[in-house]
Amino acid sequence: MKTLLLLTTLLLLPACSGESTPSFTDAGSAMDVAEQALASKDYPTALAGFQFASTDASLAADALMGIFKAQLGSAEADSAQKALDSLKTSHADALSTETLIDLANACINSGDLPLAESLVGLNQELHPDQMEAMRTVMAGIEAKRSGNLEALAELGYVGD
Repeated sequence: MKTLLLLTTLLLLPACSGESTPSFTDAGSAMDVAEQALASKDYPTALAGFQFASTDASLAADALMGIFKAQLGSAEADSAQKALDSLKTSHADALSTETLIDLANACINSGDLPLAESLVGLNQELHPDQMEAMRTVMAGIEAKRSGNLEALAELGYVGD
């Protein structure tokens, strides 16, 4: 709860400095706005919406995943790690192999390879029998590390 209050406070600071963030009245619409903002790389709006949506227990896990991605997009790896830690602690059941692949892909696309590797390790811990599904992620990490743009494209990753 303290983390939630801290994140909410941090998200409101840009609004005080002249940037405007939308006001939300319900978690569902906040989630919709946040997802659209994330897709358009409007990370402050995405963070605000996901943060608001995270207060609804039924949306909390998805909202934390959105927070993770928005913080990656904002190059805030430490904050993204905190969101992942919250997911592991409070919503481990939501961390399927498919979800971990999605989060790892966001890491690769943002260039945060250590965090992508930690997600591969988390999959090994939670779903050891599903490591074959992580093969593309592992290849993507190596291609990004080596700067092999052709391999990244063949694997379906976008460039920087």
